[in-house]
Amino acid sequence: MLSFFSRWITANDLTVMRILLVPVIFVVMVFWQNNPWVLFGIWFVFLFACLTDYWDGVLARYQNKSTKLGMLLDPIADKILIMSLLIVLVGLNRAPDYLVVQNPKPDVCSWFPDHSLPHLRDSHS
Repeated sequence: MLSFFSRWITANDLTVMRILLVPVIFVVMVFWQNNPWVLFGIWFVFLFACLTDYWDGVLARYQNKSTKLGMLLDPIADKILIMSLLIVLVGLNRAPDYLVVQNPKPDVCSWFPDHSLPHLRDSHS
C-alpha cells in the first residue's frame, strides 16, 4: 500500500499539507466555536494533520529521500500546528494561558548553547 501512495505523494507534500490545514482548523474553530458537531469534525482534521507527521517520516524513509527542505519544514510544521491550536484554545477560553508560553520553551532553549539562559531550562532537559 505504501508503494501505491509513494508514486504520487512525497514526504514534503505531506508536510506542506499539514501547514495548509492550519488555517482551515483555525478558521473553523473560531467561526463555529459554538457548534459542537463542527468542532468534533475539526478534531478529526487535526488528528489527520497530526498523522501526516508520522506518515511523512515513513514515506521519506521508504522513498529514501531525505531533503534539506523536509528537515527544515517538518519541525516548523509541527510547531505551527500545535501552537496555532493552543492559541485558538486559549483565545476561546478553553485552555489555560500558560500552555502557549510553556510549550515552546524547550525549543527556544535548544537554540542556545548549554551555558546560555540556564534559568529557562527544565531540570530534565
